[in-house]
Amino acid sequence: MNRPLVLMSLVLVMAAGCGGKKAPEAPAAVEEEVRGPAVCPLSRIEVHPEKVYAPECILGRACEIELRAVAYDHDGRPVEVPLHWSFRYPDFEDNDQQSGGHTLTVIDNGHARFVGGGLAPGMFSVLVEDRSCRIANGDRPQFVEGQAWLRVFSPPDADIVCGRMRVTYGDDLDRVGDMVLASTKVTIRADVSSNHKLTRTRHRVRFYINDRPYISTRPLHQSPEVSKEPEMEWGYFSFLPLYLVPGQYRVRYELLENDQVICGSKTERFLAR
Repeated sequence: MNRPLVLMSLVLVMAAGCGGKKAPEAPAAVEEEVRGPAVCPLSRIEVHPEKVYAPECILGRACEIELRAVAYDHDGRPVEVPLHWSFRYPDFEDNDQQSGGHTLTVIDNGHARFVGGGLAPGMFSVLVEDRSCRIANGDRPQFVEGQAWLRVFSPPDADIVCGRMRVTYGDDLDRVGDMVLASTKVTIRADVSSNHKLTRTRHRVRFYINDRPYISTRPLHQSPEVSKEPEMEWGYFSFLPLYLVPGQYRVRYELLENDQVICGSKTERFLAR
């Protein structure tokens, strides 16, 4: 057989084979679902009244304040969503409705009642949240929220006023939002103001850790560095060093005069880690 004819035949067979098979198709492009950030149906929550500075809201008189919350969508229309009421402790996943002995009672979804029946003077914040739509991820979820500020006054003739409950480690407070971040060694401190000198024999401080009283009361120490309440002459403090296991803690104090409770503090919260 002639060699050129053989080569020509092979070429024709290969060409016929290539033409008979369909070239593989490129895989179809997979459409990826693109998800943007979640959009909450609410734009805001308004709490009425937003601020209450009622002179009649005095310790010992159990003043009552009615609160109303309304949620609005992005077009400014009122909408019905489940609302969560609490004193302002958004960094902790619990249902706090008591602080300083004062209580917050939820009447219905959009209404609550604050009763100033505790021992702690000062400013209190009520938080209303829609927890059905989280707008931030991580350990500290955030929600659309509204807020009200309520002031409870000391009696105008009070000679002694309980101040802040402090949580310290080292020389500084390390605060993120409403949460104090601390090491497992902390010192809790009570600040007290008075118009007359207080004595170690008559006046003591009882600290509470997670709502349980510390085993013994602590003495007061007079100091000019204490931030005194207006029109008070003397500043005192009491302290308690603590060694804690990591976790979340609630602390407050009461001032005792001859074993009788005179006043107390709001609850302070912190995370030991």
